[in-house]
Amino acid sequence: MPAIVLYRRLLLAVVAAGGADVTLPGYTSGEEGDVTNPTVAITFSEEIVSALNDYVTGVTIKVNAVGAAITSGTRQAGNLVVYYVLTTSADANDTITWEYSDTLGDIADLAGNQLGDVTAQAVVNNVGTHLWFDNDADSMHLVTLGVL
Repeated sequence: MPAIVLYRRLLLAVVAAGGADVTLPGYTSGEEGDVTNPTVAITFSEEIVSALNDYVTGVTIKVNAVGAAITSGTRQAGNLVVYYVLTTSADANDTITWEYSDTLGDIADLAGNQLGDVTAQAVVNNVGTHLWFDNDADSMHLVTLGVL
């Protein structure tokens, strides 16, 4: 089907729906180590909400392919980012992933479009990269000494 025909059909569907938001929210990026070491920051493509205020159910974070325990998931101001705090810190060389099951969780955009399943996505590991040393213990000593 030509792209212009597909575009017109989509445009007609949006107009028929009253211009309602029909775009599903999506995973945009993730990183660890810029907030605190055990905090994974996940950014979404649009503002999100959870009816139960539960951003942890349905989420799996793995460090080196092993599930990590998540102590909390807190949506940040602006509603685009959720901070997930893990029980253990990662090292600078660890591989971190984030995934989501829409069957278990209830994360949605402000129009009620639920976040669909997200397969394991790489999380950028910034542990130690913004400081002089490459491990959490040295990083924390620098903060304590007021070097930063």
